Amino acid sequence: MRKVAIVTGAARGIGRACAARLAADGYQVAAVDLDDQELGGWVDGAGLRGRVEPRRLDVADAQAGMDLVADVAARHGRVDALACVAGYTKRETLDEIDTAAWNAMVAVLVRGPLFMTKAAAADMIRRGEPGAIVHVSSIRSEAAEAGQAHYCAAKGALRTAARAAAQELAPHNIRVNCVGPGLTATRMTADVRSNPTLRAQRESLVPLGRYARPEEIAGCAAFLLSSRAAYVTGATLYADGGYLAL
Repeated sequence: MRKVAIVTGAARGIGRACAARLAADGYQVAAVDLDDQELGGWVDGAGLRGRVEPRRLDVADAQAGMDLVADVAARHGRVDALACVAGYTKRETLDEIDTAAWNAMVAVLVRGPLFMTKAAAADMIRRGEPGAIVHVSSIRSEAAEAGQAHYCAAKGALRTAARAAAQELAPHNIRVNCVGPGLTATRMTADVRSNPTLRAQRESLVPLGRYARPEEIAGCAAFLLSSRAAYVTGATLYADGGYLAL
């Protein structure tokens, strides 16, 4: 029986790369995103319909996330892997951040992934089978940046929550890990990458001297979800080109 994976934020960037990679690795993939039109267009354009099932989800809606996990489990009989990739950032100073902005960031980056983890783990425990969950954190959980206090805090909270979940779920042979991307060529970084001066400044901070491709981050997520990482849980794999080594 083909294993089943759920990937959030799959319409573009790292999420899309993760969905494609897991489909290539033999998973039946439920790919979810708020932008279901772009997601469906990519799935059809890539010839993945059948192996990748596009679904609409607002990750900020915790109940909707849990319901989606339950629906995928009911449709396919199982959920073996969950990759929580959906996210966004917004550059705002402390003076600009209000409670609405704070709550929105936490809802997408922390609350939604945690409750989807809860739902996926419940299915794995019900079936008495092992499983794996990976969350996309960030180098900003370690190296904060001015103008992104809410983003940095949320990514740090996600990483800590994943470590706690890893401890709780280990007795059930369910592994929970994080990938911590560094500078990555996605829509979130398009504004900086389009400015030659800013891009050069950012790349000078990376020992490997460049932005990562989304596929390189997806490879790390696929590893953590696979049996090759069978003894890895509660960890964060930083794919940052050496950024945090400086």
